[in-house]
Amino acid sequence: MIQTVIGGLCLAGGCAGLGWAVFVHLESRVRLLTAFVELCDRLSGELGFRQTPLPELGKRLGNPVLRRFWGFIEDKLGPCGGKTYSEAWKMASSELDLDSIDKSLISEIGDILGQYDAESQIKALKVLRGQLNISLNQAREKRENQGKMAGMLGVLCGVLLVIILL
Repeated sequence: MIQTVIGGLCLAGGCAGLGWAVFVHLESRVRLLTAFVELCDRLSGELGFRQTPLPELGKRLGNPVLRRFWGFIEDKLGPCGGKTYSEAWKMASSELDLDSIDKSLISEIGDILGQYDAESQIKALKVLRGQLNISLNQAREKRENQGKMAGMLGVLCGVLLVIILL
């Protein structure tokens, strides 16, 4: 009897955990997109006033959510990586936990950063910011709707399986 109860609790907990994992994935997308929208603003400000070199900017604008992204770029630019800034940016953006559309938006800006004059880079960042804001609003809506649903479905599936197996 005890084994059945423990097994049922484990099954219900596992299903609830799967629902929670879906919610966490949706939440991480919102956090990443928010960080990139903020990054567009900060990069625009830096390029417009200080004109700090891009590799240095990554260290200065160290948003904790983007720490892995900047670390990846830094590794690829180092003596062992030997990549251009554009190549490193594209490689780092392909590693992000985002939808393919979001990745391609972020990846495209890598061709512009450091290649053109500050004014052109700022304009491109403003366009990217607008596109990312649209994706961010969609991601928030998806998190609100599907995140709660996934969590509840996980719990309900777990309970249903326990009932069926008992």
